Amino acid sequence: MTTGLTAIVLLGALSRIQALQPVSFVTVEVGANVTLTCPHSENMGDIFYWYKMKFGSVIETIVEGYFGELSLRGHFKNVRFRSARVGHTYFLNISSVNKEDEATYTCQAGTSYNMRFIHSMHLLVKDPTHKSFHVKQIPQAKSVEAGQSILLQCSILSGRRHNVSRCPVNRNVYWFKSGLGDSSPHIIYTDGDDEKVRGSCVFHLSKLIQNSSDSGTYYCAVATCGEILFGQGTHVETRWVGVIIILRIYISKIAILQEIQKTPLCVGILR
Repeated sequence: MTTGLTAIVLLGALSRIQALQPVSFVTVEVGANVTLTCPHSENMGDIFYWYKMKFGSVIETIVEGYFGELSLRGHFKNVRFRSARVGHTYFLNISSVNKEDEATYTCQAGTSYNMRFIHSMHLLVKDPTHKSFHVKQIPQAKSVEAGQSILLQCSILSGRRHNVSRCPVNRNVYWFKSGLGDSSPHIIYTDGDDEKVRGSCVFHLSKLIQNSSDSGTYYCAVATCGEILFGQGTHVETRWVGVIIILRIYISKIAILQEIQKTPLCVGILR
């Protein structure tokens, strides 16, 4: 139960960060080098932080900076981690990446009175020698009218595609939303609609799109085998049909008035 609560806390933090900008995903293989970037402007302030958020662990401070001076913190003070600022961009370089580096990295900037999260990136580390699971999410994008429902699908695929029993028994599935204007975490937990299809576990989420506030990117996250796996996200846009409805109302009213006045409707160009 503690693991599940930890995941909810972590994903809740992600949702608050995503209210500013959706989480981006960076994928590298074990042993590779990766550079994470964080855009910055002069009006953001002179205090800066890099954070690491890993499933099942507390949030760690990697870098702290004051007036352009950056320093690594704690166990990040080693040759694998480097941080720098060039112009209006902060960089975090991680060399010889391993599975322990798989986490969400977030940058924060501001003043002593006002701090804000700028950007967050989830680092996915692939190990070619490790047969594990990956998550596929469909559809990639969907445009719907307000009042309609959308069906999202999240599949857990195993490395052994022909082995149906590879569907992990111990797993928790979370759905969360990233979108501008979100003031609080929008997390939906589901563990139903489990189907063993060609070695995959399939989960569905039916979401009623009520208005434009439901627009955004919906992600599924699966906690299994000691790691958390993310889908690539489904971007949902809301089509506004109010203008069409209003035009139809006006046309209907005009037609009624014309009928009352017995004035013929004319189509053409006045000469």
